Amino acid sequence: MDLGWSLFFWLIGITVLHNLVAFGIGWVAGIGSRADIKDRRALIMEIGIQNSGLAIVIILASLEGFGGAAAVIGLWGTWHIIAGLTLVAIFRAKDKTISGKTE
Repeated sequence: MDLGWSLFFWLIGITVLHNLVAFGIGWVAGIGSRADIKDRRALIMEIGIQNSGLAIVIILASLEGFGGAAAVIGLWGTWHIIAGLTLVAIFRAKDKTISGKTE
C-alpha cells in the first residue's frame, strides 16, 4: 500500500477515534450532571460536534492556511453526517424498544 492510502486510512481512524472520544465525554457529562435522557443525548451530540469543530480550527491554525487540512475537514464533515445519523438511529431504536412500539 502506498503512502497516500496509508495516510488516508490513518486520517479516517484518527477522525473516528477523536469523535467517538468526544461523544463519550458528552455521555459522561450527561451522566455526571444527572441530566434526563433528552438532555444527555443533546450533550452527546453537542460535545461531539463542537469538539471536532475546535480540532478543525486548531488544524487550520497550525498549518498556517488551508493546505492539507482540506482532507481532514472533509473527513470530519462526512464523519459527522455518518455518526450523527447513526446515533439518531440508535436512539430511535432504543426508544422503540423501551416504549414497545414497532413500525
